[in-house]
Order: sequence, then structure tokens, then C-alpha cells
Amino acid sequence: REVAEVLRSLPEHHRDILILRLYGERSYEEIAREHGIPLGTVKSRLFRCLRKVQQELGGGKRATGRGRDTEQKP
Repeated sequence: REVAEVLRSLPEHHRDILILRLYGERSYEEIAREHGIPLGTVKSRLFRCLRKVQQELGGGKRATGRGRDTEQKP
């Protein structure tokens, strides 16, 4: 899939945050203020959004949010 197609498939509130963060170069705090949502919500939406984009584009291991992957090492 193409990046633009994946972005269009995201929920609008996730897509907006991703675009502001990556292309608008806004801080988490600025995004939270602009959208009137808690900082933690911005971070969790961005994490979920990036994970979804990565999965849809067929990239790498699935992140757990703790700096580790979910695959077991032999």
C-alpha cells in the first residue's frame, strides 16, 4: 500500500495528530493545546497511529510501547 492510502484510512483524529507532529513540526504540548485534549491522549494516539502505519506498510516488528518488540527470542 502507498503511504497516502494508509493515511486516508486512519481515523481523522489520529491523522490530524500525525500530520501536525510530522509535517507541522508541532510539539506534543502544542497539539494537546490546539485540540483541547490531554498530553497523554496525544501521545497514545500518535503511538497507535504510527503502529498502524507501520503495520499497513508491512514494516518490521510490532511495537509494545516499552522499547521492546513482541517477538520471542529463541
